[in-house]
Amino acid sequence: MQPQNTDPRQLEAAMNDLLEQVRASTERVDELNRSLATREITGYAGNGEVTVRLLGNGRFTEVVIDPDALRRFGAEDVGALVLEAVNDGLRRMQEANQAAYAPLMAESGEG
Repeated sequence: MQPQNTDPRQLEAAMNDLLEQVRASTERVDELNRSLATREITGYAGNGEVTVRLLGNGRFTEVVIDPDALRRFGAEDVGALVLEAVNDGLRRMQEANQAAYAPLMAESGEG
């Protein structure tokens, strides 16, 4: 097989196009990351007896425990409810993030 005669200008244009595509994809990912970082997600446990709020970047911002739950349940049960709410919030965050990234992944051929 003989090497092809490649015009350096065509090669440079192709490289510039590829670099522009990478820059555009990087900008979309950065914008999506900023958007997700500020998205608020809520997790629940025990029919709303414990509620947690977290941001799309995984940072928890609030834990609310119904005062009646504190009277009805012991410390171990309240702890289990908090853990359940945290895990529910993390699951919801993961689902929201996957849904947000799905179009970008499909566009890149990875979805």
